[in-house]
Amino acid sequence: MTDPTPALPSFEHVLEAAARIAPHAHATPVLRSRSLDALAGCELHFKAEPLQRSGAFKFRGACNAVWALDDANARAGVVTHSSGNHGAALALAARTRGIACHVVVPEGAVAAKLAAIR
Repeated sequence: MTDPTPALPSFEHVLEAAARIAPHAHATPVLRSRSLDALAGCELHFKAEPLQRSGAFKFRGACNAVWALDDANARAGVVTHSSGNHGAALALAARTRGIACHVVVPEGAVAAKLAAIR
């Protein structure tokens, strides 16, 4: 019987994912604030992921998942359930690969989030 627990990704896996998404994801800046550093009593670093495509870090994971698919599986498209950021990220990632994406959203989802998914 095989262990159902997946192995943790190695540093090599991280580098492979970074290379896979590089043509599609923005390199977002890391920002600093001396005022907040002084208030916190330490150095704070803020990764500006709202500047990422689709407005959230979730695009990185969605893009990696979409582009890691082999061609046969990619042709089948992708599907997810989301009320917002993940659905928009997966839809955009699928569009970068030219494959279908179906996002199931709950009733009452925020109109702006639905627009981003579309």
